[in-house]
This record gives sequence, structure tokens and C-alpha cells, in this order.
Amino acid sequence: MKLNFKRYFRMFFEIRLEEILSRFSNRNKRCVKINQQIIEVQNQILIELGEKSGLIVEYEAIESAKYSLILERVYFQGLVDGIRTSKYSPK
Repeated sequence: MKLNFKRYFRMFFEIRLEEILSRFSNRNKRCVKINQQIIEVQNQILIELGEKSGLIVEYEAIESAKYSLILERVYFQGLVDGIRTSKYSPK
């Protein structure tokens, strides 16, 4: 029972995190502008480096994976803190 709850909670958590990040990155004007700037700079780097650009692509993938883990942990901790705090709130 406990394992099933953890599995479903984890699935809910991952789906919800993806929804939040997707909605934010597509609707927030600053985020959209920054994403456009990132794409422009990435394209310039890839053009300048030519065949050697593979390392940059690999670096970006690793950096993105790290950032995703950090965001996931921050969101999860916020959720846990919210649940803990709700125990003490007046009803």
C-alpha cells in the first residue's frame, strides 16, 4: 500500500512539475525572451564551432539535466513544507 502511494505521488509530482514549468516558460514574457536569446546564442556558437559543436550540445544537455533536478527538488521541498505547515494552520 505504501509503495503504491509513493509511486502515484511521484507520478503526480512529475506531471504537475512538468505542467507548471511548461505553462510558466510559455506564458512568462521574460522567460520567453530569455529562451529566444538562448536559442540565438546557441545557433551562433554552433555556426562558429562547426564540427566541434558537439561538445557544446553535450554540455548544454548535462547542464539542463542538472537544472531539472534542482527545480524538481525545490518544488518537492516546497510541497513537503506546505503539507507540514498546513498541519499547524487554523481550521
